[in-house]
Amino acid sequence: MRLNLNLDQVLGRNPREVSQLFRSKGIDPNRPYRAQVTLQQIIIEQDSGQEERPASRI
Repeated sequence: MRLNLNLDQVLGRNPREVSQLFRSKGIDPNRPYRAQVTLQQIIIEQDSGQEERPASRI
């Protein structure tokens, strides 16, 4: 999943507000994500987390 946010939506905000914003847009802040900051926006990318895991060996 990829999310584009304006800088003013994130910078200077309380971390709880940012976490709520992420959740409302489908990003789980408790899972790893990548963030890229540009002059006008912040791009958040997170894998869906539904990939199949290889079977464990016994």
